Amino acid sequence: MIPKNILSGHIVQALSCIDNEGVPKGRQGRKFTLRYKGAGYPPKYTVSRANLIVNRTHLDPDTFSGGDESNTFLINLGFEIFDIETGAQILPDPHYLNIARSNAHTNDSRCSECKNTIIEMLRGHYGLVKLEHKFYLSTQLEDYKGLRCYPHLKKIYNALAAFRGFTGFNRAKSLKPCDIYLVEQDIVVELDELQHFSKARAIALDNYPPDLTTGFDRSRWISLAKSIDSKDPDPEDRDEQRAWYDTLRDFLPLIDRTFAPTHRIYTNDFEWCSLNPKNEEDRLLFIDKSGVRG
Repeated sequence: MIPKNILSGHIVQALSCIDNEGVPKGRQGRKFTLRYKGAGYPPKYTVSRANLIVNRTHLDPDTFSGGDESNTFLINLGFEIFDIETGAQILPDPHYLNIARSNAHTNDSRCSECKNTIIEMLRGHYGLVKLEHKFYLSTQLEDYKGLRCYPHLKKIYNALAAFRGFTGFNRAKSLKPCDIYLVEQDIVVELDELQHFSKARAIALDNYPPDLTTGFDRSRWISLAKSIDSKDPDPEDRDEQRAWYDTLRDFLPLIDRTFAPTHRIYTNDFEWCSLNPKNEEDRLLFIDKSGVRG
């Protein structure tokens, strides 16, 4: 069985690896090919290589099918599969398609299919998309001295520290990679799950300066944070830490003016996986619902 945490972005990364590494002997596709940007790739090996990216191991070829299962899995992610001999495009197998659909959406903020759809929608609208993109952004308040945004960051940090008395929540030296980076637009897109909406986050947002432009409705995020009131006790200051790190992402345009305003998508806002990235009406609906505009 193919792990469900393999998303379309991982497949694209796997294709890039195959471009650089080639295909091992015996893993070339004999019946089917995945076509992407004018090149052909073996579907089953592509899935296995993507699993190495996600789950740190090649997927054992004996544990899943290289025909209908692999093909339908890739088609569901938006890729095109063709019969090598006839050149005909392969349609998804109904058996595997029904399984995929029945397991696709989970009623929480961690639906992998929703995240996959968001990524494909953004790629379709804005071109080059990088996942888990790393650029240096310090978490240490003192590193922002001398910047115009420093007084505002200090106010927010002190407000978070006063909330419950936790003062050492900025333990990391720098932020982890962002969720999504729209390269051509210099836009960071964060996918906010339920745990991002806490009282600590509401406190931080309430203290944002009026000249900070955000790519999301700040007043609505404050309202959501107050109503959802998420609590993450591991570690005990995790809410303050997450609110601080989210603040720094939102302050990117003031810290580095090469960045456009940070966008945020609430993952529970809509059943994103119900949208088809190839359908123009769905693509327009995505822009309206997500608010991501480059």
